[in-house]
Amino acid sequence: MINPNAYRRFSGSKPFGGRLLLAVIVWTMIGSLAWSFPSFVMTLFCAPSAWLSGQFLGALMVPVADGFRLANPTLTLDVTLACSGTSFFGILSALMIFRSQAPLRLFSLLPPVGWAYFITLLANTARIVIGGYAARWAQAALPPSLHPGVHLATGIVVFSSFLVVSLVLTQWRTTHATSPHAAPLAF
Repeated sequence: MINPNAYRRFSGSKPFGGRLLLAVIVWTMIGSLAWSFPSFVMTLFCAPSAWLSGQFLGALMVPVADGFRLANPTLTLDVTLACSGTSFFGILSALMIFRSQAPLRLFSLLPPVGWAYFITLLANTARIVIGGYAARWAQAALPPSLHPGVHLATGIVVFSSFLVVSLVLTQWRTTHATSPHAAPLAF
């Protein structure tokens, strides 16, 4: 049975369909513009993720021609444009906008997109660090033909985990924010 109040949580100046359309437009724009401006993506996504990964790994971040190299005595990783996480950022931004309860105005989109950016940096850092260790394990235990699959599988598992946790947290926030007994959250 469908709850008649199910769509009330999408309280904004536009109906449910408008929020969905806006989320799809944002996802498409982020996906297409990110690859149109590689230096922007390198500065905004790759550099912070590479730096944070270097901090976790105790590795020095060195700029190279196609991105950044993280090197410590046991592991060397190259963080390139393909490691930017912009696709994940587009998906997460769309999810956050769609799940947001704020009215559909330009400035009300900034908090969900800001949270999506922050979560993307954390997820991408986790993917780089875990992927580096998974690659090191794969080189020692698997034939070279399976190394790209390990790299891909690691990215899928890490990004999917962050996406599920983000969805659960936005669902929790949406449910508790619409409850008449919920205390207001202060940010």
